[in-house]
Amino acid sequence: MRGCLGTLVLGCMVLVTSAAVADAQPSKRWDLPTINLAVAYRQFEDGKLGSLVWQGQLYCRGDSCELITAALNWCLPLSSAKEQFKGFELGLTRVGTDDGSLEIVMFHCEGREGSIVVKKQWLGAEITYRFGFSVADCRKPGMITRVTSFDGAGIQPNADQVETWTLVPFKGEFVRWTPDCPLILPSVAQ
Repeated sequence: MRGCLGTLVLGCMVLVTSAAVADAQPSKRWDLPTINLAVAYRQFEDGKLGSLVWQGQLYCRGDSCELITAALNWCLPLSSAKEQFKGFELGLTRVGTDDGSLEIVMFHCEGREGSIVVKKQWLGAEITYRFGFSVADCRKPGMITRVTSFDGAGIQPNADQVETWTLVPFKGEFVRWTPDCPLILPSVAQ
């Protein structure tokens, strides 16, 4: 028991020391080309594809990236002075490397194909996005805009369980999509 406790304490010391050293190291500096990638996707969880649609837009340049996501089709009961109905407001979120809410995990470009992986922290969840892309030549990529593949996953610890999901993109050059309920726009009250 005593040896086991010593091993546990030593293991904790190594873990804490490793974490402290990792925190003390500066984060990796990237020299990214200009990247502007957009894709629409849904969440797959509990064995089914959700009705909530997201559009994500990743923009990077140099060592900085930002990811803007728009939640579409988030049908909620709404009411006005005249009526009750279901609708959704466009829910936008922005995360970026400059404020630490987005991390560049990996960038790779070789030949005519490449990928970038970013990870965001949002409302207690950790969500990873992988964008695959194609360019004329990775040695001189110009602005990267053509998404060729996409996937992602999220994990959110809760009090009694851990929720996980994957992100599934729409496929095709452009996809027509009809929301389940109307978009409600902000306006000036009368």
